[in-house]
Amino acid sequence: MVSKLSMGFTLIETLVSLVIISIIVTMSVPSFSHLWSRSQIDTVVDEFSNALYLARSEAIKRAARVTLCASSDGSRCAETENSWHHGWLVFVDTQIDLEDSAIRVYQANHSQLTLIGNRYLTKKITFLATGRITVLGGTIQVCSQDSSQKGKNIVLIATGRFRIDTDISCE
Repeated sequence: MVSKLSMGFTLIETLVSLVIISIIVTMSVPSFSHLWSRSQIDTVVDEFSNALYLARSEAIKRAARVTLCASSDGSRCAETENSWHHGWLVFVDTQIDLEDSAIRVYQANHSQLTLIGNRYLTKKITFLATGRITVLGGTIQVCSQDSSQKGKNIVLIATGRFRIDTDISCE
């Protein structure tokens, strides 16, 4: 006599189970992609914030100008505006040779994100020995290429301090 437990699943039971699993997976994929995109934005904003803190503190500590600039190769500042998504570097601005004056290089290709600086922050941010920046201030907008996602703004003021605005509209 064969027990009912050892008979296994029928073909119909297996197909119904697969259909239910595929529906659940299909419904959860968009929320995972949204979560992944949000996580990338948070990571980039944290990395950029750390670079701002580092540049400002090094300028004060060294009593010298320290610059944070967009860099696509990690060894020199980018010539094109708004290439922050390739990475950036922090260096002492008083030395002639950039290789010797680099404090930290952030080389990350954030091709799924856009980092757009406004009029004053398209290529670089220079901190003076007092911790202030050389421009009046500005904003760097961090957004996903999916325009339906909310992004973040890094708002820098003339004193060298900044704040992060969340849930901004990306267009």
